[in-house]
Amino acid sequence: MTKDQELSVISGGRDGLVIHWKPMQEQVIRFLGHGEAVGNGPRPTNAQNVSCVCCASQYDLVITGGWDKTAISWDTIGDAPATRFGVFGAAVNGLCLAYDAAATLNVCGVAACGDGCLYFFEAAKKATMPG
Repeated sequence: MTKDQELSVISGGRDGLVIHWKPMQEQVIRFLGHGEAVGNGPRPTNAQNVSCVCCASQYDLVITGGWDKTAISWDTIGDAPATRFGVFGAAVNGLCLAYDAAATLNVCGVAACGDGCLYFFEAAKKATMPG
C-alpha cells in the first residue's frame, strides 16, 4: 500500500494481530480485534485468525477478514475506532472492494465466505466496533 510516496505493508496472522509496517520510518503499528465476541454471543474458538487483507490507499481503507465471520475496517492513519461488518454466514476467506463509476467514496466491500456466499457491505462507512 503506498500513498504520497510512503511504503506501507499490512499483514494479518493467526494470532489475531493486524500489523501496519512502515519500513522507511522503522515503525510498526499493531491492531487487534478479530476473535472478540460479537454482541452478546460467546467468543468463538480459533476466531482470532486473520484470513485476508484488502487495501485501498486512495481511500485510506484497510479491511481484514477473519474466522470470526466478520470484516473489520481499520484507521491506520488516525485514532478513529475500527468498524466491524458482519457477522456473515461463515469465515471470511477473501475480500475485495468495488467502486462506483466515478471512483468516489461509494465503496462496496465484498466478503467471500466459507459458506459459498458473497456478502456486500458499505466499506467506507465508519462506526464504532461493539465492545
